[in-house]
This record gives sequence, structure tokens and C-alpha cells, in this order.
Amino acid sequence: MGATGAGKSKLSVDLATCFPSEIINSDKIQVYEGLDIVTNKISKEEQKGVPHHLLGTQNVQKRVDQMYLNGMVNELRPFFNPNNKDYSIGIRKAIGVPEFDEYFRRENVVDEETKQRLLDEAINEIKVNTCNLARKQFGKIQRLRNVKRWKIHRLDATPVFQKHGQEANKAWNKFVLEPSAMIIAKFLYNNNSSSSSSSSSITSNNRVVSGFSSSVPASSESVVCV
Repeated sequence: MGATGAGKSKLSVDLATCFPSEIINSDKIQVYEGLDIVTNKISKEEQKGVPHHLLGTQNVQKRVDQMYLNGMVNELRPFFNPNNKDYSIGIRKAIGVPEFDEYFRRENVVDEETKQRLLDEAINEIKVNTCNLARKQFGKIQRLRNVKRWKIHRLDATPVFQKHGQEANKAWNKFVLEPSAMIIAKFLYNNNSSSSSSSSSITSNNRVVSGFSSSVPASSESVVCV
């Protein structure tokens, strides 16, 4: 589990290369076919040959900018229907589809300056809604831990997003992949060796979390979108 953009897909693939496993998608939007860029589906290259199932198949703001550069607008265009403003059903609920409604409605009847403003507004709205989604997701995870009393191992991926290139890869291995692999190994093989990430025994109720940290104490954690 983890907030959007925390690195869940990358972690699942990295772990699948360490253990004999396949990956089952649980994202209710990514299960639909289409909008691979907008829903940020993991690419075939990123899957590294690991079998993925139920797949119709960083920094949140940079993530959205990259989606735009990858062709998000052209991918969204076929899903625009001038006679239908209902974005509450199926893949049309995906963040990115409703935000571009105004842009597609007016792009052919306004000047270039207005068209660029509408584009910028749509992209910024996607960034805001993506950050809001990340906060909501993190709140749900907090509830599972504090109310449902799930035993959750928290992995802090923040150092990864603060670095670039090889330094980011090293941080990923140190703070996310290696602790995750130790947790999974304990769960699968009943390995009771000590772990720097957790000294508690692994049970069938354990969950692995890849998430964000905050600058406030752990007792009042919050999601930071930068």
C-alpha cells in the first residue's frame, strides 16, 4: 500500500525479481484498457518481464509534467464527448479526464494565448487533484493502522525523491527495497533474523507500506507533495 507516486509499482517489480512471484493489479482505474499515460500504468519495459494481471494494460508535480510530455493530451482526446459531462463512471473517473473538459470544449474557438492558459489550468488542476488523492490514500492507510490495528511496516521513500540518478537508486535500495525484501523473506520463509526496519515477528496480517515522510513527529504524520 502507499500514496500515489510513492513507488509501489517499482517496488513490486523489484521484489518480484527477488522472489518467485507474479503481480496482480488492484488499482480500480488501471484495470480498464486505455489511458495508459493518464492512469500512469507501468510500462512493459518497467515490468522487466514480471507477469502482471488485471492491468488494462517521484514527485507528484514532476510526474504530471512527464505525463504531459509523454502525450497525455492526445491520449485523452478520444475520451472527450461534448454531449456528455458525466465523469462518474468507469475510466472517465480517472484523474486527467474531467480536468481537460474545458480545454477540449474551447480549444478550437479561442486564441492561442487563451488556449495555453486553459492547458496550464488543466495540468495544474491534475496536480492539485493528484496531491489530494495522495493525502486521502495516506489517511486511509493511517486508519488501517490506528483504527483497524493492522500491523504495518512503514517504509520511508522520501530520501529517494530528494536525490537524482545513481544516488536516487542507492537510496531506493537502502531505504525501500532492502527493508522490503527482508520483511517478505521473513513472511515467506519464517526467517527470524533481526532486521533494522522491524524487530517484530512477521504474521499473516502484516502489510508492507511504501510512503512519504513528513517534517512533523511520527505521531502526527502527514503526506508532503513536493
